[in-house]
Amino acid sequence: MSKYDGLDASTQLEQATFEDLKAALEKRGWRVIHNGSPTGHAPAGLPDVVATNRQYVLTIETTKSRGAAQDRELNSIRDHLYNVKTNNSNKRCFCVFVAPDTSSRMLDGIRDHNHQRASEGVADLKILPLNFDSLELWTTRLRESEADLYPVNSFLRLFDHHTEFIDDLRIRKLLYQNVFPNDLALADAIEREETERDQRTLEALIKDLARMENYMRENGIAVGHAAIDTLIYLVFLKLYEEKRERAGGTNRLRSPEAFETYQQDSVDAPTRAAKRAIHRLFTDIKQEGEFVTSRMFTPGDNLVDSVNDDFIKDYAIPIFSKYTFLGTRIDALGAVYEVLALRAEKDVKVGQFFTPENVVQFMVKLAELDYQELVLDPACGTGRFLIYAMNDMLQKVDRSSARNKAQERDKVRLHSLFGADIDHRIAKIAKMNMWIHGDGKSNIFGGNEYNGLILHKRRFNGHETFDSAFDVILTNPPLGELNYQVIPFVDPEDEDSPEAELRTLLKKFNRMPFFPRRNLTEERLKAVRERLENYRNELTALEGELEVLRNDILVVEWLPFAEGARTKDERALKRELEQTEAVKLYKKISSSIANKRRTIEQNEAQEADLDAKLRTGQVQWEITGNTMKGGAMFIAAIWHYLKSITYPDNPPEWRGGKMLIILDEGILNTDDYKDVREFLRSHFYIKAVISLTRDTFVPVSKTSTKTSIVYAVKKTDFSAIQREPIFYGHVERVGLDTKGNISPNDLEPMLEKYFEFKRKVLNSYVGMEFRRDRFIEEGFTSDNL
Repeated sequence: MSKYDGLDASTQLEQATFEDLKAALEKRGWRVIHNGSPTGHAPAGLPDVVATNRQYVLTIETTKSRGAAQDRELNSIRDHLYNVKTNNSNKRCFCVFVAPDTSSRMLDGIRDHNHQRASEGVADLKILPLNFDSLELWTTRLRESEADLYPVNSFLRLFDHHTEFIDDLRIRKLLYQNVFPNDLALADAIEREETERDQRTLEALIKDLARMENYMRENGIAVGHAAIDTLIYLVFLKLYEEKRERAGGTNRLRSPEAFETYQQDSVDAPTRAAKRAIHRLFTDIKQEGEFVTSRMFTPGDNLVDSVNDDFIKDYAIPIFSKYTFLGTRIDALGAVYEVLALRAEKDVKVGQFFTPENVVQFMVKLAELDYQELVLDPACGTGRFLIYAMNDMLQKVDRSSARNKAQERDKVRLHSLFGADIDHRIAKIAKMNMWIHGDGKSNIFGGNEYNGLILHKRRFNGHETFDSAFDVILTNPPLGELNYQVIPFVDPEDEDSPEAELRTLLKKFNRMPFFPRRNLTEERLKAVRERLENYRNELTALEGELEVLRNDILVVEWLPFAEGARTKDERALKRELEQTEAVKLYKKISSSIANKRRTIEQNEAQEADLDAKLRTGQVQWEITGNTMKGGAMFIAAIWHYLKSITYPDNPPEWRGGKMLIILDEGILNTDDYKDVREFLRSHFYIKAVISLTRDTFVPVSKTSTKTSIVYAVKKTDFSAIQREPIFYGHVERVGLDTKGNISPNDLEPMLEKYFEFKRKVLNSYVGMEFRRDRFIEEGFTSDNL
């Protein structure tokens, strides 16, 4: 609570404000007067307090009114400001409106006033809403500091940000950024309040969007996927209009009245009569050049006919008018997809789209991006990793010594960030999000053909394939299991032959070496050899039986005639002997032995053929099983997408492209994925494994899942052994508890520990050789974590 809250509005508030402003400003060369008396407020027609210097006039208007009661204040403070300007035409005049808190209607009125002045080309005559807490913060700091520490000009710069006057908190943030940029405690306090407020706002938004979707379904306005598509389009229009207003244009969806003005001024009579002005607005926006060039919208991206202007004015705008999205952390477009995900009971899948903001920021910082790098998220969801990566890279452009920073910024926005998602709706949301946050919309790809596991089959941005194209990959792939039997990792060959089938399988194994498989050739060889062993044993037994029979008197007598009898008597005797059981059995066993030898010869030929195929690699394979955790397969896909050499001057274990991925811990710990872990060790140099608390995703997806962040660098010499140690850490708290409330954030100190670890690792090199003894001398132990 501010000290001003307990003051009497008639006899104390103006007086206290005057005294504080006088103490803060007069030592900085300003003159401050109170138009009231020591015991009474200023008369009608005059501002409460006026501060002047040689160039500026500030009117300060105070009130203790709240909510709708503030509405009557705007006209009077505006009149006071104009009158002051008339009497001080050679000075720039501004107004500060001070209240316990600023109502949303008052904020709208002030924004409209400021927008109008800006559209007229007027540099001053802007109004700044400042709540009691922010006024007290500003005047106290100035009163208690040396005059040159906080120049008033830094405060006056706030009026240049009039399009960012979203709410009292965001105005307080502007105050911090422009006047007290080195106050880390204030920054932390604002950050904490901002996170909590935006989380509560996001939850309220999701409920409102869900109600809007239900309303559309129940009233036959839009059903099925059309309802979600309509929500996406309407939220985009809301964001578009906010961005338009921020750029100095008119927000045509600010209020029902603003939309009616658009209908009357910009829409033809037939369209108005058909109540399709909202369709005209959406069509005009879709046809803007940048959206056409980026193919953000397809010909089928249209509002359904049953969405009419009455629905927009009477239902949609009243809901949307409660929210301002630009300048906040609210992922409004992502909230639309959460509505869909929750309706479809895909809570596990939601985690892929809503990686917590603090985790995203942590991974982007961990990646140490360079603004000249190419960055990919192959499972981009609503685009959070790409948005934060873009902001990080743009900041680094600004801090760089690049000669043409504007050109470098354009390069980052237009040619450096790429994303793909198998769900075309989510990809569209990501495109919209990238546009809202600055650009990059042209490089988001969506649909089945852009499944993040098979991007090597696609061209992009002048590249023939996604393979070996990226410096850094940041991603949170699907946490559930995927059916790899139905994913077209490679295209089958036109030729229909066993050889072509083998080549296709080998290509698939090249993409995913750890798929469970059967060597059918080896299995057949084993079966042949087992049969051969049985046949040979059977042959030996038969030969033994035959040898015994050779000593039978009847067989002995018959054997001379076996090949033929010459005389009639011999033929008669032969026929007689062949009717005996002993000779019959001898002949039967002899025939079996002959057949068995032929069978053995045939199987020996098969054995030789199969053995030769095994030795020459002409093997027939079969992939077994059906499903595997998506993250496991993304590890292999990412290896292919990363450049082999990104940093040629680095030590050997730091030269390849970087992978930063969130993985289900089952991949890292269970026997089912030991082959995946072996692939990870053989194909990457592992830099860090940071375990996240099980509740990390609960605030955003209501899903409790044990995950870890894995940071690794691509390796191409699979026989090379990693010499460097791996950084292991556990993060118990990520800044939000399970209810979405602010909690301690262990990610920041973990980042500091990692960079300390990395510094000591790099200090342990002698030339290109890592020396473990030197690392031990550096003194980093598990106690540091």
